[in-house]
Amino acid sequence: MRILEKYIVGRLLKSFFFLALNFFLLYLIISLLSDLQDILKANLNIKDLLAAYIFNSVTISEKMLTFAFLIASLHLIGTLNYHNEITAMRTEGIGIMNLSRMFITTAILVSLFCLFIDNNIVPLLRENRSFAYRSKLKAQTPKKTIENFAYYSQDGYFIFAKKFDVRKNKMEGVNIFKENGKGQLEEEIIAPQLFWHNRKWHLQNSTHYRLAGNDFILQSSSEEELLSLAESPSKLATHTAQSWQYLSLKELRRSIKSFSRWKSSKIANILKLEFHKKIAFSFSSFFLLLAALPFALQIKTRRAGLSSLGTAIIFYFLYYVLSSLSLALGKIDFFPPPIAAWLTNIFFGISGLVGLMSLQ
Repeated sequence: MRILEKYIVGRLLKSFFFLALNFFLLYLIISLLSDLQDILKANLNIKDLLAAYIFNSVTISEKMLTFAFLIASLHLIGTLNYHNEITAMRTEGIGIMNLSRMFITTAILVSLFCLFIDNNIVPLLRENRSFAYRSKLKAQTPKKTIENFAYYSQDGYFIFAKKFDVRKNKMEGVNIFKENGKGQLEEEIIAPQLFWHNRKWHLQNSTHYRLAGNDFILQSSSEEELLSLAESPSKLATHTAQSWQYLSLKELRRSIKSFSRWKSSKIANILKLEFHKKIAFSFSSFFLLLAALPFALQIKTRRAGLSSLGTAIIFYFLYYVLSSLSLALGKIDFFPPPIAAWLTNIFFGISGLVGLMSLQ
């Protein structure tokens, strides 16, 4: 049995690495050709260009690795089936579940690797590189006005504003919560306006409340004062909710806890959805394979490669359509965040197990 496992897993990993490498190279070539004109205009150096493409490649690695593994698995199963190797295994007493276990175990390892990349490598690259490349290359500018702006600063400030006018570098309807060194809320600042002037943030008509027990007590007020916020308006504008997908699980948990403290349930629910989505999508390799296995075990055509590719595309497309629908329902609070993130995985998992049981 151990020899058979080495044989199957070895062939699977060989095909997987080959497909993954080709997908990455294809992505880089297509991206480079599509961005060539912008690269020449931006006059970027090789270091910035290389850092940008490494970051972009890593951020989409989960999808490419998942698709590459699915194709490699289905192709190998189809090839084994075509050459009657699966029939021979079953004759020797190796059942469908034992054969599936080899692929499922490998799928779990690939999923854990995707989770490691998404939770450790992507946040690390984000911090080292920021997003300067994209703004230079594509000449992208942030939205003129950001409604319901929220930001967690490196200084322990939680900033919430009803409106952030990016052109005027001004926020309106501002609530700011300050944490102490232990991650506990200690102060709330309410101001009608927060604006950027002389490279500093200014609060207008601000009121300070100090946390005492479970209540905030009025402490002081000021017509105008400085806020010791290190981030510039441009950095705040580019670090909106869209960057939450690049946070680590630890950072997301911290943000969820902090937003929940000051009763911003809408933002907390979106962060919870992002937290569960990060884990659920990392394990898409496992659940996609589980659902596709019953179909793959019935591929016996001469052109196993084409049949496997077609099956992989159908399942991959169906998975992301259902995931997008489920996540959209989660964002409007139709489903709780954990259900919205994991519903597609649960559906594919149950479908795969039922299909495998029927082949016994």
